[in-house]
Amino acid sequence: MDIHKPKPWHSFREFLKEYLIIVVGVLTALGAEAVVQTLHERRLSEEARDAVRAEVITDITRIQQRAFAGECVDARLDEIERIVDEAAPDGRIRSPSWIGRPPRYAVESARWDAASQSGRVSLLPPDWQSKFGFLYTTLRYHYQMNNAEQQTWSSLGGLAGLDRLTPDGKLAVRGQIAQARFYNGSMRQIANLIQRRAAAEGLRPTARHDPPFSVCWPITTPALEGRARTAAREGVNADRRAR
Repeated sequence: MDIHKPKPWHSFREFLKEYLIIVVGVLTALGAEAVVQTLHERRLSEEARDAVRAEVITDITRIQQRAFAGECVDARLDEIERIVDEAAPDGRIRSPSWIGRPPRYAVESARWDAASQSGRVSLLPPDWQSKFGFLYTTLRYHYQMNNAEQQTWSSLGGLAGLDRLTPDGKLAVRGQIAQARFYNGSMRQIANLIQRRAAAEGLRPTARHDPPFSVCWPITTPALEGRARTAAREGVNADRRAR
């Protein structure tokens, strides 16, 4: 192997020429690397944005399903209230055979969480981060309310099959009715806010419309029939989630 010694510079002009060649080469390499990095970050941010938008569409579609049940919830609470109001002096009531409950839907946030933890969200404009951060905050709050109302309706469900209420029992049921109305009204307001904010970002729920919810079934539905229909419905929902 021949090893050539570097030629000595014979003038400042030759030195400057070599120096400029090296500097231009280094700057070109750094510039190319910066361009590649910028393009890579842009691709990652676009992937994160698209994934998050798709996830929000899934969530607002579920939020809309719960909103569809709102009128049935109000109607069922009115029915329960009439039963309590019409109780006989000895506490006897017109026993309902079925109460049902509002539907409960989970909120998906795995894509948002992954994009945030990986730093991809930080690559997007601050205004976008703020808007979608707010959306996920309100979605989670809606989910918490949705979970909390299930406990209230579990208590109300205890009315099914009862034929008598004590004075304390009447008081307890009235408190549960008031709590259930609070949850229903609060979720209606939150859902409207979420849908407006999502629509402002061009996001709208799909045309999905689930079958009638158990709270929409007649209060005279036989208990065995109601339980069978509930089990079948939960099986359908599990299949939908699996897909």
